[in-house]
Amino acid sequence: MTTQYKNHSRKRTPWDCNTSLSPMETFIKSKYLDSYDYKHPFIKETMEADLLNSYEVTCCKRCVSTDFKKKGFTKNGIQRYYCNICKRYFNVLTGTMFDNHKIAISEWIEFCLGIFRYESINLTSKNNKNSFTTSKYWLYKLFYIIEDMQDDIVLEGNVYIDETFYPVVESDKTVKDGKKLRGLSKDQICIGITYDGNHVYVHVEGFGKTCQKKTKDTFINHIKPGSHLIHDKEKSHKILIKELKLSDESYDANKLKKCKDKDNPLNPINRQCYLLKRFLRYHPGFSRDDIQHYINLYCFISNPPQLIS
Repeated sequence: MTTQYKNHSRKRTPWDCNTSLSPMETFIKSKYLDSYDYKHPFIKETMEADLLNSYEVTCCKRCVSTDFKKKGFTKNGIQRYYCNICKRYFNVLTGTMFDNHKIAISEWIEFCLGIFRYESINLTSKNNKNSFTTSKYWLYKLFYIIEDMQDDIVLEGNVYIDETFYPVVESDKTVKDGKKLRGLSKDQICIGITYDGNHVYVHVEGFGKTCQKKTKDTFINHIKPGSHLIHDKEKSHKILIKELKLSDESYDANKLKKCKDKDNPLNPINRQCYLLKRFLRYHPGFSRDDIQHYINLYCFISNPPQLIS
């Protein structure tokens, strides 16, 4: 099925072209449009201006000069300023992702809450009655905002480590002699994941089975030296133990398969792998080129707010 219909306004109803509606059709259309209007308030009808005007502006948003003055309001009631140095107008949103926005910030908040609840773009789009293209555009804005949020994450103490795998899309899978590749082949995206009981760090390592170089490149700057590594006897982990002077304990994952979760020493990292893959499954059909963006989003949702401020 094409996405042509998804790009139309969610305000559409089946009776838009009908001149004569039955009482039931009139009732349903009226209630649906009431719901649509509730989801899409005019900016002036919200308390957005009061919120934005409560923020102190300390410099010009264009040239960073402190020589500016108040100069009226925008049509939505937001305080406007004039810079005496660069001779340009600005407001508290100038240069931000909400600069010149036409949709109320409250709608953006509703969108984020949906995504943080593991809703797919399509479901969030339907619930908030936004077009699919708008929701996708907002998602990529969110990706951009949190792009670097994992850079400063450093795990310490008891650090669990593992690799999990996610398949490439069906059309990109390799077929030899009419058969698809099996096992940890290049058709599987290798994702490295670490967890210390408080914070999680996740990054794509590449395709197929991991190796010492991939492991080192992925984790060397994200585990505190001297920590205690808990893992599954993966040989590539040895490079971290050596270079970061880690103590470690390892377990044979195959022997733990019949253990109950509460008795499995690797359950904390297994749980993180499960949650990550569940999150990815809630976004079916996403481009694998964007998988790290989705992983960053998972980490944003999963990590404590103070770590990613």
